[in-house]
Parts: sequence; structure tokens; C-alpha cells
Amino acid sequence: MEKRWKVLSYTSILLSVALLVTPKILPICRDLMITQSGSAVPMRCHYAYQAEFLVSLLALLISGSLLVVKGLEGRRTTSLFLVFTGLLASLIPQKWIIGICGNAAMDCHHAIHWMYGWAGLLILTGFTLAWLAGRTDEPISNHNSSSFGEHL
Repeated sequence: MEKRWKVLSYTSILLSVALLVTPKILPICRDLMITQSGSAVPMRCHYAYQAEFLVSLLALLISGSLLVVKGLEGRRTTSLFLVFTGLLASLIPQKWIIGICGNAAMDCHHAIHWMYGWAGLLILTGFTLAWLAGRTDEPISNHNSSSFGEHL
């Protein structure tokens, strides 16, 4: 179990880094929106990807802590936090949270597919880690319930 745990932990680290650098590699929100008052402000996708950056940093910290946490309950909880960050990363671009530009030809629509892919894989990895943390390698038959009073 320990070898699988480490492989999946490093996988979650790589997925978190991919979430972190994708907006830097793919061009996002190069244009500014002109308001009615004539001032130029960033579009919604700019703010969405700022939030994605923070969530990606959180996912990277959680992924790194997967290598340090040793208890089964701690591992399960940390894995579920990883699932939460993946869900949050996939929900931020929704128009009812922050959203991205409405024009499908804008650059942010090219990057969002990658972000959804990384977030989905992060969610899947987190659930797999939570399942793996819930498994025990000890057979249940070793725990004899009839000898409970003998240990007291």
C-alpha cells in the first residue's frame, strides 16, 4: 500500500503543478474591457484565473502533505481536502461563481478545457487516495471480538 500511496501522492503533486502553470503557458485574458466611464479593467477570466492560482497553490500544499501524513485518518482527511480543491478548481470558471468570458473565441476558452482536465484528474486521484487510506492490509480475522474482556 505504501508504494501506491507514494505514486499517487507524486501524481497529485504533478497535477497540482499542471493546474498552477497552465494559465502561465496558455494565453489568458490579454485584452482589457472598456467600461462605460472609459476606464480599462480586466475581464472576469482574469479574476477567475487569479482564484485558480490560489486554489492550485492550496492543492500543491495538500499534495505535498500527503507524503508527510502517516495516520490512516489523517491520510483520508487530507485526500478528501484534495478532492475539495479539485472540485473548487472546476467550479470557479462557472458563471455562477466567477466565470470566464462569454465570447467563445476568447483565449480563456482554450485554457479552460485543460483546467477541467487537470481538476478532474486531481479529484479522481484524491478519491483513490481516500479509498486507499481506508483500506487496511491486516485481515479482519486477526481481531477476535470474543477475547475483548481478556485484554481488560
